[in-house]
Amino acid sequence: MTRRIITFRKTGEYYRRDDEVHHQRLYDTATIANALQQVGFGVQSTHSYGEYKLSPGHAVFIARRLS
Repeated sequence: MTRRIITFRKTGEYYRRDDEVHHQRLYDTATIANALQQVGFGVQSTHSYGEYKLSPGHAVFIARRLS
């Protein structure tokens, strides 16, 4: 996925423009959890961060290194 972001901010009486391009890869939650487990982490995933519920398609991973 490619995200293009254009922002404007006022500096004095003029505006400055910034252009950003972010190239992102999208992964299935199970794929990430399995990859973390394979390298020695205990993994838990959820669709909220505390009381804050994430947008559809987003996930949080809680990973702890196993001894």
